[in-house]
Amino acid sequence: MRVLNAAEDHFITESADVPDERRLIAKTVYLAVNDAPENYKEITAEEAERIRKIQEAAMPKLPEEP
Repeated sequence: MRVLNAAEDHFITESADVPDERRLIAKTVYLAVNDAPENYKEITAEEAERIRKIQEAAMPKLPEEP
């Protein structure tokens, strides 16, 4: 099994041009048989936080509990 682990204070994301709303952000990625390390890149924690805020804003809001 091939595994990618991000360096300290970094995260892993796709190297392809993926919209931030759909972008993977992870500390560890387990590669599938047909996947390659070149499909991923490391980003800083600051960049990961920027993407997470975009993803959070794009999520539908749940109705409040009565």
